Amino acid sequence: MAAREVLVMVSAKDLECSICLSYFDRPCTLGCGHNFCISCIEMHWSPPPEHYKCPLCQRTWRARPALNKNTELTAMVEKVRASAPPAVEPPCCAGPGARVLCLTCARAFCPAHGRPHLEEGPLGAHVLVKPLEASWPCGEHAQALQYFCASHGLPVCPSCVGQHPNCRLVPLLQEFLRKQEHMKTKLNEVILEIERKEVAISRWNEECHRMNCSLSENKALLTESFQDMKKYLEELEYATIRKAEEEREQGQRELEDIINTLTEERDKLKDFKAKRQGLLQDDWLELLKGQPQDEESCAISPSKPENLVFHSKVKSLIGAVEKLKQDLLEKSILEDFPLQEKQEQPVELLLEHSISALSLEDPNKPVVKGLKLQQFSELAAPVTFDPETINSHHSLSDENKTISVLDVKRCYPPAPRRFTISQALGCQSFDCGRHYWEVNTKDSEGWAIGVTEGKIGKHDLLGRNDFSWCVEWSNKQLLAWHRSCSTLLTQAKPQTVGILLDCESRALSFYSADDGILLHRFESHFQGPFFPAFWLNGLGVGEHLTIT
Repeated sequence: MAAREVLVMVSAKDLECSICLSYFDRPCTLGCGHNFCISCIEMHWSPPPEHYKCPLCQRTWRARPALNKNTELTAMVEKVRASAPPAVEPPCCAGPGARVLCLTCARAFCPAHGRPHLEEGPLGAHVLVKPLEASWPCGEHAQALQYFCASHGLPVCPSCVGQHPNCRLVPLLQEFLRKQEHMKTKLNEVILEIERKEVAISRWNEECHRMNCSLSENKALLTESFQDMKKYLEELEYATIRKAEEEREQGQRELEDIINTLTEERDKLKDFKAKRQGLLQDDWLELLKGQPQDEESCAISPSKPENLVFHSKVKSLIGAVEKLKQDLLEKSILEDFPLQEKQEQPVELLLEHSISALSLEDPNKPVVKGLKLQQFSELAAPVTFDPETINSHHSLSDENKTISVLDVKRCYPPAPRRFTISQALGCQSFDCGRHYWEVNTKDSEGWAIGVTEGKIGKHDLLGRNDFSWCVEWSNKQLLAWHRSCSTLLTQAKPQTVGILLDCESRALSFYSADDGILLHRFESHFQGPFFPAFWLNGLGVGEHLTIT
């Protein structure tokens, strides 16, 4: 009886060696059931390892398994090859020229062989990675990069599998797609977080802007409140003093009544005394006839001390005022709202100056006129512009206190320190002590005010080097500059800038003299001497800065 034939559908993948990815050539079957080309498995186990492993399931044998030819699989492969032309496999390039890796094909290509992957067609959907800057470890093997060694982080071809006997090998494309998907998910999370951060930054910037805008209103409310309290205290002072005067007048009237009464009684006693002394000396008989009622009419009544209401009322009034004073001074508002100790806060300096001024102020010290922050009056420096440093488009006032921008170029005598850019220095220099000066910026829309060491050159821009520091108003922004690095300040444009230079502690502070707000503070290893420095927008004809 003839054998019954059965049609079996076999995929080309089922007849491919998982090492070389080609049709089996003399296939053999290992004890685990997996099939490989005899030459491929021999190359995989060369040199002989300590333990022999299946490249797919990692089953281990102590001794090398027998590699017997699978005749049935060989016959099946031969029939497939005979019935259909072999598929044209893409070449696998090796060596330095292999600069493109297709993870789908698991092959490396040179630029010429990799061109079909860049064109429209089936190969265009494959996963390509960017050219590697250095050759991969198995770049000399013209075989597929099929695995990825997770232990060493390297792509591995079948010929290199034997070099990783104890490593965990995973399919290269599968691992790449998994990590690519993980990275995409992570990037989406990062993008969402960036958006949330930007929204938060925008919200806090708006809050900062609203806070700055409300500062003037809050200051006005505080000033109004303190003015109301001052007015109340002044009215209370006036009323209290007036009350004391009224009590004095009332007490004076009472005292006058007492004095008048005592005066009348005294006069009666004097009259009685004069009459009776005459009788005593000249008319002894009349003295004997004297009637008792005469003595009763001039009876002596002892003087009683009067308890005046005036003193008790005035003492009560003084006690009430003292209690009010104690209530005001017992607890300061600043105890609930402490100042920052590390910053030079104008209110703290004002309190410190007020206390010291009561005991240490020199009455002969001249008052600095025009200075807005009077707590720094003892540190005021007489700063003026240096005519030998101003640019040819600048002019100075008679007292060298104001610098202006001209529309016509002037010819100044040559000077080694004269700037070629729109800058100027102060005549004075400082290398010790503490110094303070103010600059009015109201009539300028572009300026920079700061300090520089004496080595600044005629071409050096203020704040764009390591020997100058400044605060700059430009393009509607307030910035602090040093070493060409800028810091954005949130305050509005100050009408007057106060500069406090502390040479001893190596600190430079900038204030808005209009409201006493600290704009910025630099702390550095300064090396004097230091010169006041100024930049004025050269395009702003008519604009000027004034040292007050």
